[in-house]
Amino acid sequence: MISPIVDNQNVYVTSNDNKLFSIDKSNGDTHWSRHLEYPITSQLFIFGETLIAGNNNGEILLFNINNGKKKKTIQKEGSIFGPFINSGDYLIAGNNEGIIYSINIKTLKEKSQIQLNRQIGPPLFFKSKLIIPSSSICCGAIINIYDFIDGTFGEPVQFQTDLNYLSLPILVDGKMYTSGLGNRGSLTKLTVFDLEQKNYQELFEIETTSHLASDGEAIIFTDKKSIYAMDNNHDLLWGYDLGEFITRYASLSHNSAYIPTQKSIHGFSIKNGDLKWTHESPYVISTALILDKKAIYYGTKEGRLIALE
Repeated sequence: MISPIVDNQNVYVTSNDNKLFSIDKSNGDTHWSRHLEYPITSQLFIFGETLIAGNNNGEILLFNINNGKKKKTIQKEGSIFGPFINSGDYLIAGNNEGIIYSINIKTLKEKSQIQLNRQIGPPLFFKSKLIIPSSSICCGAIINIYDFIDGTFGEPVQFQTDLNYLSLPILVDGKMYTSGLGNRGSLTKLTVFDLEQKNYQELFEIETTSHLASDGEAIIFTDKKSIYAMDNNHDLLWGYDLGEFITRYASLSHNSAYIPTQKSIHGFSIKNGDLKWTHESPYVISTALILDKKAIYYGTKEGRLIALE
């Protein structure tokens, strides 16, 4: 269920029977595989010659990317989630208990940590600041903005929202876009946070938690069965009703947006919303779509890794 990650030669993917694979991009041959003691719970992360993953036993695992041999284990707590983020010499990782760790990537020693005691969303970097969305059903979602200098978290600037959940965010021109579930059972709302002005506004009401992506000029977001594009002024450019449930966020490349449903992938022109092609998969798509220059990669519920030209 963890999405694949791609470098120049290989695709790296995990399976739900605790295996980690390196697959040759050109022909699908297994380069190496490793059986792990505990399930991987984070996204995979590549740093130089090292493949990094976190598991549900609180371990951050470092593998040699060329042969899959384990180089080091950093023991923490809880289930490690991703994605990891690298800022200079420091790796940022979090767990399901609301702890964020700053780890020196060269020495593998922890430099500092913060405890939020809330559900934590994926962190983002904005200039020299670390942005950590956090949610609480009882107390609403809070955006935490930390100065991050030499691996140390400064005192946070926080602003409260009237939403009680925030989805995976994206960052565009100093603004953070996310969808949030409103209080008292109101509809999910597509929301923009201005990180400079420390305020936010709700843009659109949508039926489900939106999957967001951006190529810098257009922002793609989805509803239950529809895909939309808006410009950076938040004006709608186009919309398209797929008639199928959209299961993952859009992946953008080559001026195109690729949208997965349960057993299909749809390729759209970002410029005008034209549907360029549809790929019908014989398998249930269970991961996000990962792109490189020549292929789209996805994993399936049936245990297959697919490369699509």
